[in-house]
Amino acid sequence: MLRKLWIVALLLPLCGLALRPRVEAAEASPVRIGMVASIFADVPPALVQILSPSFGTMMKEFTGLDGTLIVGGDPFDVSKDLKEGKLQLAVFHGFEFAWAQERDPALKPLLVAVNKHRSLQAHLVVRNDCNAACVSELKGEAFALARKTREHCKLFLDKQCQTTTGTDAKTCFVVANPSHPEAALDAVASGKAKATVVDTLALDAYRDIKPSVFARLKVLKQSEHFPTGVVAYREGSLPPALVARFREGMIAANKTDRGRDMLSMWKITAFELVPGDYQKTLADILRAYPAPSEPTKISRQ
Repeated sequence: MLRKLWIVALLLPLCGLALRPRVEAAEASPVRIGMVASIFADVPPALVQILSPSFGTMMKEFTGLDGTLIVGGDPFDVSKDLKEGKLQLAVFHGFEFAWAQERDPALKPLLVAVNKHRSLQAHLVVRNDCNAACVSELKGEAFALARKTREHCKLFLDKQCQTTTGTDAKTCFVVANPSHPEAALDAVASGKAKATVVDTLALDAYRDIKPSVFARLKVLKQSEHFPTGVVAYREGSLPPALVARFREGMIAANKTDRGRDMLSMWKITAFELVPGDYQKTLADILRAYPAPSEPTKISRQ
């Protein structure tokens, strides 16, 4: 018995040495993080070049890990790169992650990226005196689609158009592109546009800033609840210690003024643990918005 214990005592340090190099090697090389191209829809390339390094800076400051952000590709391209080991982590819109995970169930959510709300909705907004009951009755009208409109809003709008008119939003409406959602809501309130689509954050902000003008508007239709954005990885591709370190560090980022400032550059208020109902939300949105049959159909510039 004593002899067996002595052998175990000798082997334990060797086991530790066998495991440690893998973790240390993973930490020594920058973690490659993919980000789907749609996150930068309507963002000038020069601004993308400025923003990209800031994610690595934030990651280094709060996790101690070096990171390299690689922007580009649709969710299936990014998922493929994760599978092939070209990436270790990836950032997706929630609905695009649902599409990618359907094809590769080994994809796992690590953290969700929250901007005040833990789920997202789109709102189709018209004037109070608009008599239309559905999108088809707005066909051919002026539509204010603000630049940098959130992707789930565009997806919702296209579905409404396809369902009721058989066309996409660009064909259904005479589309103008105001510089921001507030300008789009102004256009509807003033009668320059018949409708717009905005997310909950934009609608709430407009109500707070311009309550009297907001009173002239109404929501004609609102979307299902979309899952918020997610940082994902492929199960078994990273040492558990590194995964935990990344998770804990990024969750702590909003605990300091500097961290909150860095997060705000990405329009995020916090990284949070994946909610218990997140997979259900993914499944629900996948039923409502099935993955496109062709990757080229994902882009909605």
